[in-house]
Order: sequence, then C-alpha cells, then structure tokens
Amino acid sequence: MENNPYFAKALSDMTFDVAARGAIRHLADQGCTPEQIRAQLTYPVSLRRIETELAAYAEEKRSSENGAPQYTYVKETSPEGKVSFRRVPKQ
Repeated sequence: MENNPYFAKALSDMTFDVAARGAIRHLADQGCTPEQIRAQLTYPVSLRRIETELAAYAEEKRSSENGAPQYTYVKETSPEGKVSFRRVPKQ
C-alpha cells in the first residue's frame, strides 16, 4: 500500500476530515487565528494545512452567500420499508 499514492492521499484526507476539519472551521467561526487554532488542536496539523482549510472554508461561505443554491436532505421511506434520501434545495 505504501506504493499507492492515491490510497495514501485518501487516507490522509479522511484522517484530517475526522480529526481536525470540523474543529478548524468551528474555531475560525469564533475568530481564532491559524496559530491559535493550531495550539488548540489535539491532532497535529501543519500551519499550511490549516491556512489551506481556512481558505477553502471562506470560499464555501462566499459562494453560499452569493446565491449559490443550498441543499438539505429529505428522508423518504417506501411502502416496503426501504429508506432513501433525496437532496432538495432549501427555500
């Protein structure tokens, strides 16, 4: 597996998502700087990765404010009991 860079990147992204992404975004919403965020994380994340995540988060927020459609998921259950989710635009 160490010869497969795609697997290594996917594993790294998944680990980052579970261990740090939510905390970084939460702390950014509270007004913390990248250095303050890094000091508060329990999972070691480089300052560059934190800054990259903050830039991506800012872009997501900007696009949602500029009229990009936002979605929610509706849970539907068929008469046979099969559960599915449908994505619908928020009003």
